[in-house]
Amino acid sequence: MIGNNNKQLGFTLVEALVSLAVFAITAVLLTTLLVMFIQTEQDIYAKQNLSNRLRFALDQIARDIQIGQIDYQAYVDNGYVLDPNGAVAVLFLKDSEGKEIIYDITGIGFGHYALLRNHQNLLPDGVYLTNLDFYLRPVISPWTAGSTENIQPSVLISLQGEALGAQRKVWSVNLQTTITAREYGR
Repeated sequence: MIGNNNKQLGFTLVEALVSLAVFAITAVLLTTLLVMFIQTEQDIYAKQNLSNRLRFALDQIARDIQIGQIDYQAYVDNGYVLDPNGAVAVLFLKDSEGKEIIYDITGIGFGHYALLRNHQNLLPDGVYLTNLDFYLRPVISPWTAGSTENIQPSVLISLQGEALGAQRKVWSVNLQTTITAREYGR
């Protein structure tokens, strides 16, 4: 205040209200950014966790395929007709000792499935499959007498899984890989 000899100590009411308003707006913006950052971090963690869990299950299937062999006779015995262009939802294998290994899914409601290995769930609570397909090549056993199939048996696995993230957000992951059996018994 020019020309006034009164010394003013402190702030006027208007100055205090303006600085309080600026502080409040800044605090709201920073809090909003912090909440968004935390939610994004939780979502990333949930999606990464889902991907890791599904990869673990996929690795288990891959190990069994590589060490064992496709059990073509089990498909015949259970009434499956293997189509070269079609998928099956069940994988029959035999391990190196000749023991049967079965991978399939069972419905748990609302289009969600549990991935089973010999009737035991491979996925933790909160992680579900929405689709699982096995594509076998060849579709006829190359080990049977008179077989004209002369290729290494392989399985293409395609799976889709879901899990809940922050704010009940559903995360989905698709994985696909082709595994070749190590043993070729010709």
